[in-house]
Amino acid sequence: MPHSLVLNLLPQSPIPPQYLTGRHLHALFLTLVSSVDTTLGDRLHDSTADKA
Repeated sequence: MPHSLVLNLLPQSPIPPQYLTGRHLHALFLTLVSSVDTTLGDRLHDSTADKA
């Protein structure tokens, strides 16, 4: 079953455009998950499944 999650984030300082790529946003998401649940963050990061 597909899931969707929308995060509305407001930066505390300007973010350079080169840091707004999918790779950087994916890393940000994993960092946010890890800050709440380290085990889940590690599991998602280490997964070999498609990381769309």
